[in-house]
Amino acid sequence: MLKKVLIIEDDAALRNSIVQSLELEDLEPISTSSFTQARRSIRSNFRGVILSDIKMPVHDGFDVLRFAQARDP
Repeated sequence: MLKKVLIIEDDAALRNSIVQSLELEDLEPISTSSFTQARRSIRSNFRGVILSDIKMPVHDGFDVLRFAQARDP
């Protein structure tokens, strides 16, 4: 079972809430506040799920999707 969840959420309170919820389910959240931060974790060998906000300043969730697909189709 995949346990890692990369969270990309610019709202700090919501991000922390998601992290706490995932930890209660024995998952391993990786918390980031922007696409720029998350890019470091999105590699072809990343074994997990990406949970991204759609509307964010500068880059949006569709930028995240395109970047992830380019790394690992």
